[in-house]
Amino acid sequence: MAPRRRGQAEAIFIGGNGLREIGVIHALEERLHKPVVTAEESLAISRETQNKRGTARSLHSLARAVAQGGDIAGARKMYEEALVTRNELGYKGMAAETRLQLAAMAIEEGNLASAESTSRDTRAEFQRLHQLEDEIAADAVLARALVAMGRPSDAQKEIDAGKDLLKKSQDLETHFELGIVAGWVEAALGRNTSAENELKLVLAGATRYKYLRYQLEARLALGEIETGSGKIAAGHARLTALQKDAAAKGFLLIARKASLPDNQKLASR
Repeated sequence: MAPRRRGQAEAIFIGGNGLREIGVIHALEERLHKPVVTAEESLAISRETQNKRGTARSLHSLARAVAQGGDIAGARKMYEEALVTRNELGYKGMAAETRLQLAAMAIEEGNLASAESTSRDTRAEFQRLHQLEDEIAADAVLARALVAMGRPSDAQKEIDAGKDLLKKSQDLETHFELGIVAGWVEAALGRNTSAENELKLVLAGATRYKYLRYQLEARLALGEIETGSGKIAAGHARLTALQKDAAAKGFLLIARKASLPDNQKLASR
């Protein structure tokens, strides 16, 4: 069976008539601009037709692209609006998905305790609802929060739990998400060679299946790990090239993280 892409060609009802596909927000070999425009168009149609479910879904998708574009505060507001609607509609699984993205935004904003608490809560909800890939995604976000808090051993436990579940999943995005965080955790534990190997596997897979976002994120992690482990010239060269590539594609959050001199040391992402 071929690997799946989470969220690919996801369709929603618009005004009860026909279907409209939301663009794939992970943006394959394209600029980030196209998914943003597609999600904005879907959001406008959903609002016009008073389609609350479609509005929440479009807000969630647009927020993801806006965050990658570097506007974390703007993305958080969109997620918060989507969450209100999903709670009103009683969509517990979808609401938990949005809450998990809010936990990811909290990490970017430095609210690590909130990120830890929310990711733990959403993981429990995904377990209850038997949403396998979302449960793994929660493990990844939780591990990110823990390693950023200086608790890499605790983060490793979450990675191990996620990898155990990953054996049951063929979802590409889930594999890439967990693999990148696993690389950060390995590096935080001082296992730089293992970290680099993990990330190179992600980079190879993301390149093969044309997942631009995960290519860029794997390159960021590799560059910072190289820089932080004494491979200064190689790390700086990788990050300098990444900054240009990410900026050109509209992934300004990654471009900002790759910019010198902020990449002089290993960062907890």
